Amino acid sequence: MKTALVRMLVLSLALGLVLPLAAVPETAGTQPSFSVADPVFWQYVQQRGGLSTFGEPISRPFVLHGRTSQLFQRALLQIGPDGHAQLANLLDDGLAGLQRVGGLTLPAPDPALQAATPAPGSPDYAEQMVAFLRQEVPDSFQGQPVNFLQTFLRSVQPEGAWLEGGENPDLSLLLGLEVWGAPTSRPTPDPNNPTFIYQRFQRGIMHYQQDKGATEGLLVGELFKQVLTGQGLSPDLAAAMAGSRYARQYDPATARGPVRPGELPASRLDGAFLPGPAGDARFGVVAIGSLPSRDGLGMDTALQTLGASAWYSFDGRTDQAVGRVELVRPGVDFEALARRARARPGAAWIVGNEPNVPGQDDLDPAAYADFLARVASTVRGADSTARLVGPNVLNWDVTCTLCPGFSSGRTWSEVFADTYRARYGPLPLDAWGMHTYSLDWRRLPLVDAATDQAQLAGARAWLDAQGLDLPLWLTEFGVVWGYEGIEWVERPGGGYVAEPRGQFRADLLARYLDEMFGWLTQNSAPARIERWFLYGTMPLAEPFATTPAGIALFQPDSFVLTPLGERFRAWTGGQ
Repeated sequence: MKTALVRMLVLSLALGLVLPLAAVPETAGTQPSFSVADPVFWQYVQQRGGLSTFGEPISRPFVLHGRTSQLFQRALLQIGPDGHAQLANLLDDGLAGLQRVGGLTLPAPDPALQAATPAPGSPDYAEQMVAFLRQEVPDSFQGQPVNFLQTFLRSVQPEGAWLEGGENPDLSLLLGLEVWGAPTSRPTPDPNNPTFIYQRFQRGIMHYQQDKGATEGLLVGELFKQVLTGQGLSPDLAAAMAGSRYARQYDPATARGPVRPGELPASRLDGAFLPGPAGDARFGVVAIGSLPSRDGLGMDTALQTLGASAWYSFDGRTDQAVGRVELVRPGVDFEALARRARARPGAAWIVGNEPNVPGQDDLDPAAYADFLARVASTVRGADSTARLVGPNVLNWDVTCTLCPGFSSGRTWSEVFADTYRARYGPLPLDAWGMHTYSLDWRRLPLVDAATDQAQLAGARAWLDAQGLDLPLWLTEFGVVWGYEGIEWVERPGGGYVAEPRGQFRADLLARYLDEMFGWLTQNSAPARIERWFLYGTMPLAEPFATTPAGIALFQPDSFVLTPLGERFRAWTGGQ
């Protein structure tokens, strides 16, 4: 027991934390109605017993008390302040009044047992807790093989949690403690059916059924969902939870919530129980233009409509929808940046925007190297779990025809990588970000999926040749000009502005989306392309143009999809 590994585990349990976990694939489906799209949740489920422990997912991600959350049949998972997944103590809070449900009479919390529970942080806490669990969680009760202790021990195996040590019953008990929490009652027969025996814990209730000879966890996540939605409630549970702050907070008719926001501060339940996929973790969007506010939940609704899972914006919007990726550019206030990083543990950060392009960040490679080093020091100093994505160059081997001053992504990147390593050591990036756009203004519209794909393939080959073991993020791609022609008209105050001529070729843009998404999904594994962000959500005229001329996924000021938005949703499998 007295090993550094066990003591580290015990400390993490005592503080309500979990150990850092090894990398796993970001996407995984479970059942037709809901999926586990968030890689933090999927990783935790896989390494803490799988769906046999937690049951199927029964919600989309939502925000409860400021924490990203997802309900499973037997548990509520949340992302804690450190960016790692945690299990909520449902039976200490959301279902604190749970004693009668569907004709079952469950044990109430036992104050004497709770008072005898070892206190986290006390001397020899690990040894005390193991002894306490062995004493209070039996395998046999009143002559029945309830197997409560064995269920506790089998919840998580050390190898499944990426821990070394092989067979270690004490360690297995402590891992079970993470899943179940401490016992809050002793084994108790159902007064109306003595063949049912229960034991209550902070996060679940074990249920032994004599006729089946089986011990399982009650579906407390399902019960909490019934409380939130008011659907499927048994009369006894409805009566017990009538005064709960969680009761009927989600309105199934409008998919909105919380219905009484004052009782659930910092919570967003909109769409939490809409059936269908929660979003393909690889698909993202760049948020542009004006989305309907929906009480500040515009991006939540947009992502759910599209079946996407990630987004970012250039306009500083404050919408904190699940899936937000942060953007930091030159001129940032570094003290404010540190505060942002502390407030969003585990976030991904796009560092810079087209540094090789005049009119964008326009940084020479050495200046960007210095900027990246300071951003990395600031963000990682505030949040060691942050992910950094850069340099987000435009294209790779092609630039922009008829555009002066553009450097190719390859040329710029080679100088940057050499400069950074000479000044600061290994690159601090977790992913290599880049943009792809067709910018041959002699050939309109600017639609060329094959060239965009070649840019990504060229960057992948260069990264591999450089020994840079980084996944690719396509942090921006799309179509700048979808019209057949263009005329540059002199502005009254000087300069020129682009006006469209000919037809807007939505058919070619739809083909472009099909070609790009088809190629990206097929090559996401071999080319290690983790994510891609399409520009953009709403119709928006670029500064050089008089009218929107590119891809827009939604109709103006609405959540009604355009035909291009329908193409996007078809690729994500969204509804």
